[in-house]
Amino acid sequence: MRNGEPIESAQRGEGSRNAIGAQDVGLGLGFPAIPNSAQFSATGKTTAVAIGFPPAQKRTGRVLLLHETGRQFELAIPNVPEATFVTFAKIAQTQTKNLAVGDNRGNVLLYTFDETKLANNMNPITGDPVVLALGPPRAVTFVQYSADDKTLVAADSQTVKIWDLAANEKLLDTIKVAGNAKVAASSDNKTIFVSSGRTVTVYQVDATGKYASISTITAEKAIDEIALSGDNKWLAAARNGGVVQIFQLPNNLNFQAGAVMPRNSLMINNPITALAFSRDGNQLAVADTQQNVIKFTLTANGFESNGQFFLWQTGAMA
Repeated sequence: MRNGEPIESAQRGEGSRNAIGAQDVGLGLGFPAIPNSAQFSATGKTTAVAIGFPPAQKRTGRVLLLHETGRQFELAIPNVPEATFVTFAKIAQTQTKNLAVGDNRGNVLLYTFDETKLANNMNPITGDPVVLALGPPRAVTFVQYSADDKTLVAADSQTVKIWDLAANEKLLDTIKVAGNAKVAASSDNKTIFVSSGRTVTVYQVDATGKYASISTITAEKAIDEIALSGDNKWLAAARNGGVVQIFQLPNNLNFQAGAVMPRNSLMINNPITALAFSRDGNQLAVADTQQNVIKFTLTANGFESNGQFFLWQTGAMA
């Protein structure tokens, strides 16, 4: 049963304060909240939104869980002014679900929730809440559970870490990357893509359980955002000047047997703030600084716009 599986996520771009697919749902928060990322459950019944506040507000960051019935949970993160990334675990455990929340201090906090309450995941040995630390206090920019919920990948602008959740959050490996890196990962978390400048470096887990660099992908210009399709077939790289390059990846991500093939480029004409593929990899949504969300669909000629444009209001949340 996969009630917690996300179908699409929206990530914050550098300097962006909106989420792909965001709509004004009338939360009535009553204070200047900043939505940094949002993710929907597979059924569409629950939405999680990571919230921050302007520094002058001196408030604690929050995660909102919104249910289609109108039920709303609010989770405060102690001593942290901003929640930066939120993601659902993919497999429901009995009647509870798991949620990972990144903050602006370089921590990933794990939570369990059901229809009545929210609670920290607790370490069975120490009895303390589970907090996974990336390192120095930099904002978490990426978090992903593997398809079987056994591993978790998280990243900030300079570090990627992988944990084994089935072994009391044992740290499996650390990848050090250049500043302002963007990260994407395959559905099993065994292949990780890290961009720096024009280059995307591909890491895969080897026989020892460590991640090694096995290939690189080069874009035409410096990359601002990357996204990997849910079927692991496409990599989108947004670069300076409002262009998204699409790369077709080798079958089964076997870079030793196949080559990366540039497919086509999408002209957006405005700086790009976020990318998100549909789960089946057949659609791509691109958000820009002019509050547009443009939808592209896979055709025989590559990804093409189907003319659907959306506009959302600053400060709205999914």
